Amino acid sequence: MTPIIPYRKTTLHTSLTPEQAAERITEITNNKRILKSQKQHEYNNFWGTVEKDYFKIWRNINYRNSFLPVISGKIKKGRTGTDIKLRAKPSIIIIIFMTIWMGIVSIACIAITIAALNTPNLSDKISSDSFPALIPFIMFVFGGILFNVPFTIEYNIAVKKIKEALEIKEKV
Repeated sequence: MTPIIPYRKTTLHTSLTPEQAAERITEITNNKRILKSQKQHEYNNFWGTVEKDYFKIWRNINYRNSFLPVISGKIKKGRTGTDIKLRAKPSIIIIIFMTIWMGIVSIACIAITIAALNTPNLSDKISSDSFPALIPFIMFVFGGILFNVPFTIEYNIAVKKIKEALEIKEKV
């Protein structure tokens, strides 16, 4: 089952040293833009900050997508190379917005369900006029899809670009 608020954890392993891994992440990352009017660099895949053993980045895109995952990573020496622990979540503004959306819609769904359960002979009263009562349930499903699908697509693209930078080959 997919969580309502998307969140992903992944551990990548590379044969690079921790220093080389941090350098590769730095190479594909621009520093944060201070102003929205600043031009995007075409060459780098991400915006964010990279430190010696930690980074916090998000994809550099030329279109609007409020559901871009913010990816934070810890770079640690592993047994045979370097382990990069990735954690991705939506921005705090999106989490707040979707929590409010899903909360209001959930309350409406609960109220409609309680009203339906307290209605005698409900099956006799169901008609085409009952469709508006389903709208909050549809909005709940739509909100879950709206929250998860763009996030998952962008997360998969970001991880692919990170793997390319770290020279991680997919096992077939």
